[in-house]
Amino acid sequence: MKGTVLLSGGIDSAVTLKKAKDQIKDVNAIHFSYGQQTEEIEKRNSMKLAEQYDVHLEVVSLEDIFNNFKSGTMLDKNYDSNKTTDKHGQSVGYVHMRNLYFLTTAAAIMDQKTRDEEINLYIGAQKNDKEHYPDCRPKFLKNAQKAINQSTQKNQFKIKAPLIDKTKKQILKTAKNLEIPLKNTISCYNPIDNKPCGECPACKKRKQAIKEITK
Repeated sequence: MKGTVLLSGGIDSAVTLKKAKDQIKDVNAIHFSYGQQTEEIEKRNSMKLAEQYDVHLEVVSLEDIFNNFKSGTMLDKNYDSNKTTDKHGQSVGYVHMRNLYFLTTAAAIMDQKTRDEEINLYIGAQKNDKEHYPDCRPKFLKNAQKAINQSTQKNQFKIKAPLIDKTKKQILKTAKNLEIPLKNTISCYNPIDNKPCGECPACKKRKQAIKEITK
């Protein structure tokens, strides 16, 4: 059995990586670059986390693909930090079919490298994501797994989302208990000088969650 973690460099994927390592001996990680504003920080964090947990990290660029349908903070580099949705009512952090591309690409990479294996694809989808991100919902993950397995004859894939029923507060508490260094993670849509802006929705949610777990 093998495990592949979608490692963004954020807190959710960091906790997911640690959980994968605790469950499976043979684990690797894939980091996707797709034109996100936080790419430089995310990549750096992913490399540090991969080194810390002794996993091979593969960096894959999908930027040419995602350039065709940019939205939210990928498109608006100077958005209002108090604005949580775009003109279509979608979260400013929403990227069209992002996790579908990530999961199928990760599966294709592992499918090419292995044969007759059970491969767990780990994704850091969490409870708070369900409302605004359709590709973080259990129904999507179930259907994505089915589609992937219908696309290969060599391997059997399972999509694992160990945080799917956890809130950001619970995830941060778990990270603290697992001694995951928060300094090597980021939750930000609009970094300034390669540092979290502190004002975007993602930063505010993280700040509030940290405040709650340290009471």
